[in-house]
Amino acid sequence: MSMNNKNSFRVVMMAIAASLSVMTAQAATQPSIISNGSEVQISPQNVGGQFNIDWAGETKSSDILSITSNWKVESFSGPSNGEEDLELEGSIDNTTKTTSSLTQAAIMSFGFATDPSVTKESISGGTVFNNVSAGNGPNQTVPGGFKDIDVCIYADGCSGGKIQTGLQAGESDSFTLNLQGDFGDSVTLSTFPVKFQTNEGSFEFGGTPSLPGSSTPPVVPVTPVPEPNMLLLFSTGLLSLGLISYRRRL
Repeated sequence: MSMNNKNSFRVVMMAIAASLSVMTAQAATQPSIISNGSEVQISPQNVGGQFNIDWAGETKSSDILSITSNWKVESFSGPSNGEEDLELEGSIDNTTKTTSSLTQAAIMSFGFATDPSVTKESISGGTVFNNVSAGNGPNQTVPGGFKDIDVCIYADGCSGGKIQTGLQAGESDSFTLNLQGDFGDSVTLSTFPVKFQTNEGSFEFGGTPSLPGSSTPPVVPVTPVPEPNMLLLFSTGLLSLGLISYRRRL
């Protein structure tokens, strides 16, 4: 190998090593949001990180209502006036498929509980979802019996509204959500209720959080099938053995 080729090879290897060092450093500083499948914990170190919240429920005609959403932590600053500010960029897709029985399915509202509690909230940029508030009443309830809900994002009302105003099947929306509270080092999001209005009626159920790249899809609630009585199974087994023994004697 000539001297020029050796120098060129050395330059290329140094460039590769430098690129690997930068990639390693970026990976080491990549924010990691904590999620255990039912909650999402966010801290100031998670700015730039993302998480998902997905929903799946079943109608009376066994059609599936489904939603996917992605959230990015844009900022976590403070304290300002003794409280911290959290800014989230959210996008939500109504992935429900209409059928001959399910002809219309609109998302009317969705939200989550926070710990510590949110003291102030605002939303901007949404085409359908451009309103936000705490739940209704002293327990901050939303439809479906969900309580202690600090953030309710809605189209026409947290409890519902005209179906035409909701996010229809196959449509999507995005928005910026600003939350303020005495969060300290972190804030935990949980519960994640959603309200659908359809031609079959209203449906409310909880969502499932996950991190991008993980495989934790929401599970449609299934009515449990009663297990056979163990005594009956045991008795059936004894009867079968008795018949076999009887036939052998014959």
